Amino acid sequence: MEKPPKNRDPNDSAFSEWRAHMVEVEKHPWLVSIMNQQGDSVQRRFFQFYSRLRKQPRRTRRLLQARISRKQPRSTRRFLPRKMSRTLVGAALVLALSSTPVHANTINVDGINCTLVDAVTAANTDTVSGGCIAGSGPDTIVLEPGSTHTLVGPSLPISSQITIEGNGAIIERSSGADPLSVLTIEYGDLTLNNATITGGADGPGGGMIISPGTVTINESVITGNTALEGGGIYCYECMVTIRNSTISGNTANKGGGMKILDVGTVTIENSTIANNVSVLEGGGVSQDVGGYGDSSLTISNSTISGNTTDSEGGGVFSEGGSLTISNSTITGNTADVGGGIYAYSYEGNITLNQSLISGNTATSDPEVFAYYGYAIDTDNHNLFGYNGDAGVSFTPGGTNIVPGVGVQVSDILDTNLADNGGATQTHALVAGSPGIDAIPSAFCSVPTDQRGISRPQGEDCDIGAFELEQAADNTPVGTSVEVDAGDGVVITFGEVTEAGNTTAIRSTEPPQGSPSSAAFQFLGEYFEITTTATYESPVTVAISYDDSGLSQAEEESLVLFHYDEGLQEWIDITDSVDTDSNVIKGVNDSLSNFAAAIQALKPTLIPPLHDGTTAASPDGPFKCGRTLPVKCQLLNLDGQIISDSEAQQLEAHLRVSYESSFDQGTPFDPGDDSPDIGDEFRYDDGDDLFIHNLSTKKSSLIPDSLYKLEVFVDGIKVGHVFFSLR
Repeated sequence: MEKPPKNRDPNDSAFSEWRAHMVEVEKHPWLVSIMNQQGDSVQRRFFQFYSRLRKQPRRTRRLLQARISRKQPRSTRRFLPRKMSRTLVGAALVLALSSTPVHANTINVDGINCTLVDAVTAANTDTVSGGCIAGSGPDTIVLEPGSTHTLVGPSLPISSQITIEGNGAIIERSSGADPLSVLTIEYGDLTLNNATITGGADGPGGGMIISPGTVTINESVITGNTALEGGGIYCYECMVTIRNSTISGNTANKGGGMKILDVGTVTIENSTIANNVSVLEGGGVSQDVGGYGDSSLTISNSTISGNTTDSEGGGVFSEGGSLTISNSTITGNTADVGGGIYAYSYEGNITLNQSLISGNTATSDPEVFAYYGYAIDTDNHNLFGYNGDAGVSFTPGGTNIVPGVGVQVSDILDTNLADNGGATQTHALVAGSPGIDAIPSAFCSVPTDQRGISRPQGEDCDIGAFELEQAADNTPVGTSVEVDAGDGVVITFGEVTEAGNTTAIRSTEPPQGSPSSAAFQFLGEYFEITTTATYESPVTVAISYDDSGLSQAEEESLVLFHYDEGLQEWIDITDSVDTDSNVIKGVNDSLSNFAAAIQALKPTLIPPLHDGTTAASPDGPFKCGRTLPVKCQLLNLDGQIISDSEAQQLEAHLRVSYESSFDQGTPFDPGDDSPDIGDEFRYDDGDDLFIHNLSTKKSSLIPDSLYKLEVFVDGIKVGHVFFSLR
């Protein structure tokens, strides 16, 4: 007879019950013989099954014990007294004895000599099947990378402990075969790694039916299956763990992606349940206890998106049992009631932790409907709804966030389910989302997000399954700090006093409110440049441009603009244009939006005012009180004067500004004394000139002072002149 395992606490309940039942076992020599044949492994398996069963709710455990006793294999039914098998320890012993000792084999499937069907048979029966070696213990079946295994016969049965290493393989049911589940797990223990299950069609569980059994799914896809209940997975009296996997595109009357009936413990981690469809309940997942059992559904760090039902619970339907959802994103699901979650029962509990539930659709309670019989625990940094409406049937707690009026779903997250890294698709948070840094770091409950990105990225954690990554600092402290900001933009800071991160975002849309101009043809790329660093001016901005399609004259006329949001003006900051390297540079005091443009029209001032004057060498001095003619010609890219009808069309685009003095505190404002009121130019077709007569009779003008006059085309400055009065 075996001795109890070493190094166990005598007070451990499993050890105590083991020891008590060994007294009963010793009355049956054939049972003693079987246990001695299996050696220490039976004890290890006993304690594993005992621990897992004991963790179940009492009602669940009793139902499982009765089920195990009724359906125990012949090998144990011959030896175990029925009364013993109905107890907790007896049920654990049945499972331990019916499991094969841990002398595992690896069965390699080549699809020719050894097929998947034969490999499973060999593993279940520990005999040679087809060209496959005999199984022995918890076997591993290895599929060739990227292979496809099409089933035409019965559903693939799993009745022992089997690991399938898929290596990206597809396990599918032939479209011409009888409608059956792809996999049936009955008293089996399956670990499925990196495989796709598809094409199943059955009453319960198109992709997989588990009744009873244990299943672990890692980095796999359950898709394109159909059933009356549980399109992807049907779970009854089961223990299921799903990690880094996707359940998508499945269809059923109930539980489009998955159905948990009466008794089961299901844990879903770092996974995505998306675009499943049901008719009656639970587009994504249906947990239906119905008063006949007990179940536990725990979802963490996962995304539930785009699932649909005509009835209740677009994302999740729960009727009884325990439902816990943590650090997850539920969005884009549709139902009649409870687009995101529907929970209805006189018994049961729902716990929502640090989850983002927004953008779901229903005629009532679009985000969450929870019937009053449920014990509801939601006051733990969740985000509900959008645009000032939580969309839930209860009052959100004080730590929860309800985005304010005007905050739309697209202001919270990217509404497109996308590959943002990691094993599964997610919804990324967008910049400025109210879900960012909304969980104080002291309350961050998981170390990573669904993709495996560490939390927190900022000072605090983000709500939902996605943690917005914070770029590492690329702008160190120093002088003449050069930074590659991305998108072909290089920034040189005069001095950086506090490190930060500098980025450039390329867009084909101009900044909102920015003017266009007849004088300039923007190249169609606009760069929003920002930094979190603290710096001192000047800032040199160098932007690479594409010269394809540009003539030599156009390239030589390129200018670099900085957009001043306060003035809503494009300001020319051009310093140089390197036509060999296709880089244009400008110097400015700050960062915002920048763009390169071709200057198609160039104003040239005609005496008495001249182009190119400076504060150190101004025009004048002109006598105070005289009328000063501001004369301007417009030249095209070829240097030719624009005249006649083309010039007349441009007359309304040209303006003069003299409203700010250069070195005086008083604006240059000639007011009503000016022969030409306002800021307009008049076109003189006789001389091909644009003219604005400026009066200097204003009493507020100060002799021996320096003034600056600027010329604009459609709000963009194209020239200036300095002049003095005496």
